[in-house]
Amino acid sequence: MFSEGDGLPGLIVDKYADTLVVQSLTAGVDGMLDLVLAALREVYSPKTIVLRNDNASRALEGLGQETRVVLGETSGMVEFEESGIRYRADVLEGQKTGFFFDQRRETVWRSRTWCGAGGRWDCFCYVGAWALSAARTARQRSSASTRRRRP
Repeated sequence: MFSEGDGLPGLIVDKYADTLVVQSLTAGVDGMLDLVLAALREVYSPKTIVLRNDNASRALEGLGQETRVVLGETSGMVEFEESGIRYRADVLEGQKTGFFFDQRRETVWRSRTWCGAGGRWDCFCYVGAWALSAARTARQRSSASTRRRRP
């Protein structure tokens, strides 16, 4: 679920295999979070649900920031498959919810349209999704680089 893009402003839910990561960005969503979590449990039967309510925009609505596991347990690192590529993401400390699922269509489109002779460099890549997708789709050399700062 991608918030306004899916008609649910302030709610993001990303699914990593049997782990769900939920972000509540508004007071309205926070007020019905128990209902949202119950519906997610019923529909997806996940082993783990992580709340990533650590976005600074929550302060605009007077909400605190927190990251916590509300169902099951996790070390933070999860493995999942996206467009035929296996990834690992940190759902407790990674950017956003750990991966950029909202760029799924863009990643596939770029891998098909930007791949010509000479390969591609995915700069500031985070997990390298564009480079990996280009390498898989166009079967050409791709490079990726990023810089991660830890607090």
